[in-house]
Amino acid sequence: DADGGDDILVAFTRKHTEFHSWSPDSTWIAVASSDSATPGIYTRNPLGVNQFQLTEAQDSMPLWSPKLDRIAFLSERDGNLEIYVMNADGSVQTRLTNNTAPDFQVAWAPNGRRLAYVSERDGNPEIYVINVDGTGDRRLTHNDFTALQPIWSPDGKRIAFVSYQGGHGDIYVMDSDGSNQVRLTINSAEDSTPSWSALG
Repeated sequence: DADGGDDILVAFTRKHTEFHSWSPDSTWIAVASSDSATPGIYTRNPLGVNQFQLTEAQDSMPLWSPKLDRIAFLSERDGNLEIYVMNADGSVQTRLTNNTAPDFQVAWAPNGRRLAYVSERDGNPEIYVINVDGTGDRRLTHNDFTALQPIWSPDGKRIAFVSYQGGHGDIYVMDSDGSNQVRLTINSAEDSTPSWSALG
């Protein structure tokens, strides 16, 4: 609990499991197992019951959609790191990206219809968005500097991210179409992991 009480061990029956995300309603957790014998993505009730295996490949970073109906994840099953989505029960596993460079750091739009992510397909890490059906793949940042860690605002109108235009990490924000990019932090330190406050 948030006050430090009721600490519960949520045990998975597979080795080398890495926790990645809670479902938005806090009723499920998702992990990825790198166990060579039983790799894949698993979900489990936080009380430690009802474990389900959703994938059977070397997949990682499962991330629940805001609508609870899908899970995005990364996979190297086709040769390099690509972005996939599947239904919350593991059905209809669909590859969204298809290129020879790594794609990673996925973030769901609040409406569950789009994903922001990072790709190195154009020579350095840049931020892209793509519809959940794989259409509308679009690059948002256009420069020779690394851009990472995209995260949507609660209303879905803006995206915060980290850019290295100044030689070190600074927090930027832009409209969800990539326009109006504004630098928020200006100092000589490394700034990272932006997070939006809730609406209201």
